[in-house]
Amino acid sequence: MIIHTSKDTLLTSEIRDLNTGYLKVKLSPQFMGAFPVEQVQEVIVVGLESLTIIPNMPSCVLGLMNWHSRIIWLVDLPKMLGLELYHGKQKMYNVVVINCEQGVFGLVVPELKGTTRLFTENLDSHHGKVDSHLSPYIRGYCQQAEENFLIFDVAAMMQSPILHQR
Repeated sequence: MIIHTSKDTLLTSEIRDLNTGYLKVKLSPQFMGAFPVEQVQEVIVVGLESLTIIPNMPSCVLGLMNWHSRIIWLVDLPKMLGLELYHGKQKMYNVVVINCEQGVFGLVVPELKGTTRLFTENLDSHHGKVDSHLSPYIRGYCQQAEENFLIFDVAAMMQSPILHQR
């Protein structure tokens, strides 16, 4: 499954505010997350042999990977968020390649669940719905079609002190 987005194909801001596309991922048995598709560059599956382990990094940083002749960091998202380990050590990883102001990086997620549109009338504040340690990384909460989504703030994730400790 590969998802490519382009700024040329994005909806106008007025329409995008009404119904925005999101990539759904399952992070743990309790948590489903959603990334705005305009920040998703590609979704790929990579083997363990594609990673270059870097010593003395936070435990959630898996290492570096070559992506289209660029070197990007791979971050184990559930581990970074302190969620119950759902995927453990594997030989293959689901990687969501994200592009934001901080750069391009890969987020390893246990399970990809496709795409969806989340409508503004279903969006709610995440306060009181998630643990306080998750709150800085969440833009909102959505309940739709019997599914509950945490909508990620990717920029906040990449500025996390967890990723910048040695």
